Amino acid sequence: LTNNTLFNATTLTYELQVAVPMCAIAACANGGQCVAGAGGPYAAEYECSCSADFIGPRCSFAALRPAADAGLEAMALSTVAVALLLLLAAVFSRTQLQRQELFERLLSAQEENTSLQQVWQIDYGELLLERELARGAYGVVMRGR
Repeated sequence: LTNNTLFNATTLTYELQVAVPMCAIAACANGGQCVAGAGGPYAAEYECSCSADFIGPRCSFAALRPAADAGLEAMALSTVAVALLLLLAAVFSRTQLQRQELFERLLSAQEENTSLQQVWQIDYGELLLERELARGAYGVVMRGR
């Protein structure tokens, strides 16, 4: 620069582009390992390699695994099923016994009621009805002498 030349300052703008691997941005959850896709580490494709306890695109869902002792669980379930069947059989047997006892009591009560019906027969000519007390599904209840 010479003393005769004027210096003009110009503002320069730069656009900075930085390539960041996708695995650094889209982290996998729950300890999953990010694996770059076919396009390399800077491509948009990536996958998460999940541990045995998690599944999903980002390892964010708990995996359902069969129990290690499935044989013991099946045996426990069958034991419970047998116990329930025995309980049902006992209840059914008791219900049958109660039903039989009730039927026998009903038969003996019918025999007693038959004899009582003969004793309590009313001569309707001598019956004097005074007033109605109530009405129901089976008829009218009246007061009488």
